[in-house]
Amino acid sequence: MDSVSLSRNAPRVFTDNRMRAYNNPSASVLDAHGVWKFDTSGLPPITGLVSIRLTLAMENAFNSPFGSPIVNLHHSPDDAWTRATATATSALPGAVVTSNATTFAHPQHVFTLDLQAHDFRVDLADGAITLVVDNVNSAYSYIYFFGHTGLPSGPNADLEIVAHTCLGRTSAIGVGGQDSSGFRTSLSASGCPDRRTALRLDVATGASVTAPIALEFGLSSTNWLGVALPLDLGLFGAPGNAILCAWSEVLIVLPNPGGGNGLSIPIPAGPQLGGATGYLQAVLLDPPANALGLVATNALQIVVG
Repeated sequence: MDSVSLSRNAPRVFTDNRMRAYNNPSASVLDAHGVWKFDTSGLPPITGLVSIRLTLAMENAFNSPFGSPIVNLHHSPDDAWTRATATATSALPGAVVTSNATTFAHPQHVFTLDLQAHDFRVDLADGAITLVVDNVNSAYSYIYFFGHTGLPSGPNADLEIVAHTCLGRTSAIGVGGQDSSGFRTSLSASGCPDRRTALRLDVATGASVTAPIALEFGLSSTNWLGVALPLDLGLFGAPGNAILCAWSEVLIVLPNPGGGNGLSIPIPAGPQLGGATGYLQAVLLDPPANALGLVATNALQIVVG
């Protein structure tokens, strides 16, 4: 998105494309750090980070790298700067996300970021990541990288983000009824409902309740066999319970050793499934719970990615 080199010891913003990690004990005006800002707004929803790597192209000029620079890569919380608006105090280095890089060989260097040093989910949410190189060798030393704009020209930086993404989604509908132990039952999902993955479903009941669990599936949350949903089961002797989605098919009846049970549902790879929507609700066959002998959990809407 943008880059700039900022002086550490004097109010100077460098307008060239030379990103400096420069230190001189004589407090040279060239003492500076290089700053890059990356646009992450176009990434798909990310559920977990695996790795982040920054590849910087090195400028082969002025004997760079010179004097054995020791470079820390920092995260900066400042994403508001641009090359046109940056000041010497813009994008000040924050958390060190790669420490003490010392081995540099042309044409490029790869920094592997420490995901424990900073929570990058914040940056992914706000659409930008700012990273800063800083030379911490107290002796006269420097290294030059290429930036994003201007001269000298060179390859752009590359930020590689490896992550778990999820194009599908799950959302809860309503609340579950209470079983015979007084526990409010629930149906929950974990994992990602994308094709070629598996979605984990878990039904929670009271620890003493061993009533079997039927998992109901349907394609609507508004209508079932001409009956408008949700349907209050209090009318039939099960107060606090409701049919929240069409019970068109029983996917499975699960044994319940006490406390509930769960299963993993594989999602096929067929392209016709992309964007498909279905609904799930679990039903306990629990005669002591109410006159109807039935307890219904909340429902889940599943949209396949």
